Amino acid sequence: MRRALVLAALLAACKADLHHTTDANAPGVPGDTLAPSIGDPPPGAVTLTVTRLGQPMPDVAVFFQNADSSLVGASLTNAKGLAWAAMTPGGFVTAVEHKGSGVDELSTFAAVEPGDALALDVEPVGPRDQVTFALTFPDAAAASYAIYTPCGSMHAAATTVAFTGTGCANLVDFVIVPLDGQGTPAGPALSAPSTAIDAPAVALTGAYQPFAATTFAYTSVPASWQFIGLYHAISAERRAYEQSGGTAPSSTVAALQLALPWTAASTLTVTTQFPTTSELGRQQIYNWQPASTVYVLDLGSVQLAPYASAPAYDRTARVVSWTEGTGAQGDVVRARLHLYRDDIPAGRTWTWRIAAPRTATSVAYPQLPVLDFDFNAQPSDTLSIDELTTIQVPGGYAGFRAHAYGDPMLGVTGASGRMVIQTAFSREL
Repeated sequence: MRRALVLAALLAACKADLHHTTDANAPGVPGDTLAPSIGDPPPGAVTLTVTRLGQPMPDVAVFFQNADSSLVGASLTNAKGLAWAAMTPGGFVTAVEHKGSGVDELSTFAAVEPGDALALDVEPVGPRDQVTFALTFPDAAAASYAIYTPCGSMHAAATTVAFTGTGCANLVDFVIVPLDGQGTPAGPALSAPSTAIDAPAVALTGAYQPFAATTFAYTSVPASWQFIGLYHAISAERRAYEQSGGTAPSSTVAALQLALPWTAASTLTVTTQFPTTSELGRQQIYNWQPASTVYVLDLGSVQLAPYASAPAYDRTARVVSWTEGTGAQGDVVRARLHLYRDDIPAGRTWTWRIAAPRTATSVAYPQLPVLDFDFNAQPSDTLSIDELTTIQVPGGYAGFRAHAYGDPMLGVTGASGRMVIQTAFSREL
């Protein structure tokens, strides 16, 4: 006897009724209600905090499941945007955001571990706080100055100005570029990395240094790289000043130069593949390291194994699979399905994304309990794969998992490191 679990008002209030029935295809949900988590999570619990625009998002349905999709627990996020459950290693945590008008977005964290503090911002936004302080910097006898920081830039006619930044951290990188009467750079620049701005007045020190040209040399360039895009910035974590360029490879090599102010800080170099038309994906290689006048990268040895076939979804096994050529292996895979189900009185659209360790050329979705709607893909559903991304990142999936849907640039930390991201082009199934 088929049974369906009916959610009387999904996300409509702090509490929603679940009515038991039987479904041979979907795991059951214990208990008669889906309510917010109460109190504090116990030690070792897996927690999920859901936010929108940086603010807590209550009443989001969250499912905690074991690796075999059996249900551990289900609840709504509380007023702090928090839900939790005690779990064994390897399970799934899925948040269901009801956007309204027949549109939903599901986000699944795979292979979670006890004690994980997962975070999901369904509409990310950068820091918005503003800070204003008196900024003084050395005189270079210029007509004017351009001031660059990660949290704002400005033009200054004097060496003491009131600077207002938006979203500044406690430590800010400053780059001061003298300008001539036409507003073009005139001579050396001043780089002042990691400057504290926790006082009403900030005084930069140091000497103006000539711009330093860095030569970027690429070797073993695969034939699939039709053009190489280059982004270079200082510093790696707090990008105050940047330049970009590009070049077409000649046979298996390529070279170009970019000039940045001399700095004692680290630099970030992002190399972007503009692939040939036969390729199924695009790769970006992030390197951060101490500043140098020479940058050499063997593209053939660091690029991820390129996609050899478009991703496909097996609705019965709930698996996205693909094939790859030869190359380095990623640590993380992210995939996203886009589905539509024709229904009466109206159709329904939803997306379902998953983040998981990349252990093979496939990633398996959990089977969700059926509430008032069955989000598991059915044979008649229109389905496309909107995203397939593989990522090689310092710390692997374990270090990436908590913020799996955040900006991958959060992985750019420390004095040096490398991250490689490969994204497939989407296709309908």
